[in-house]
Amino acid sequence: TVAHGLEAATQYSSFLHGEAVAIGMMGAAKLSQKSGILPANVVKRQQSLLRKFGLPTTFSATSLTEIAKAMEVDKKTRAKKIRWVLLKDIGKTAIRANVAQQDVMAVLEELSQR
Repeated sequence: TVAHGLEAATQYSSFLHGEAVAIGMMGAAKLSQKSGILPANVVKRQQSLLRKFGLPTTFSATSLTEIAKAMEVDKKTRAKKIRWVLLKDIGKTAIRANVAQQDVMAVLEELSQR
């Protein structure tokens, strides 16, 4: 969801799809941690692995508001609620529609390199 928002907000011109997906994976992991379902060590491990393969885990020069707006029209949105694919562990997911907007914005801020 973060990846699609990031791609749409940058008009598909700033990132390769895989780069946006890597950043989105970090967004999902950080949201999972904020939701209390994923330990910090797993978030750090994922970040380390993505970086090891030369993939970005942060972004810059993009409006957080524009990303959030783009996420609202993501294909996973139902009844104006984003259905987030979060992590319980590596390879284990949970679908949640009750993620607080303030947590989403906090994670976007963490992912942005301003």
